[in-house]
Amino acid sequence: MWQLNPYAIPLFLTTFALLAYIAAVLIRWPWRSAPLSHRFFVLVMGAIAFWTGGYAFELVRTDIGALLFFTRVSYLGIASLGPLWLLFMLAYTGRERLLRPPLLIGLSIVPVLTYIFHWTTGIHGLLYRDFVVLNIGGFAVGQPTYGPWFWVHAVHTWGCILAATLVMITSVVRSPDVYRGQIILLLAASVLPVSANAIYLADLVPLNGYDITPFAFALATLLVGMSLYRYQLLDLAPAALDRVLASMVDAVFVIDRGGR
Repeated sequence: MWQLNPYAIPLFLTTFALLAYIAAVLIRWPWRSAPLSHRFFVLVMGAIAFWTGGYAFELVRTDIGALLFFTRVSYLGIASLGPLWLLFMLAYTGRERLLRPPLLIGLSIVPVLTYIFHWTTGIHGLLYRDFVVLNIGGFAVGQPTYGPWFWVHAVHTWGCILAATLVMITSVVRSPDVYRGQIILLLAASVLPVSANAIYLADLVPLNGYDITPFAFALATLLVGMSLYRYQLLDLAPAALDRVLASMVDAVFVIDRGGR
């Protein structure tokens, strides 16, 4: 059954905005010819869209079967977002040499196992020990009781985002002023959801029973949009400067298509 939960509205709007970002990037840079950083950016936006869209549908359904289904949709993004964000930041800051198969395989182990355990958690309870539907403020809201593997997944995700944050801080220190605006916005966009997730898991949420992490992504998506359109996030990246300086001995100027 369906319900009209107003908390789902900003999540649907966020999901549509994320899909618009993905479409804009793919129209301008087709997948096969896109730089590696652009491809990871699309994957990150896609992971967030799965998370926000899946949770939005959770909030408008009342039957436990549908809630569990859309939880699994959400976990396509939840399980993969941390590693994808780290890979994007490595590519974005010109550290593609680190993106080798051992790192990619190592970062994918926990997300893959997390998603497998989600589908089979009713057997072993590793991810969820229980999942019930509660009436909160007149709306049906799914409420999980987390199992031990969930905390493995959480630590892995936070570790990836912390590593990406250190990469960003290093880039802020090293990069010229022209890049700092976009990097600082990306830093804020990553800190918001992590902080919201920590508040939710510590059971300090003002909206008792609701996961506020997807709502934080709504604000983070606005910051990413500002970085895309105000600071030309994918047109003018720190990696461009590093590559030029590494390969040239003459004085050069690096500009984007708009002459900046």
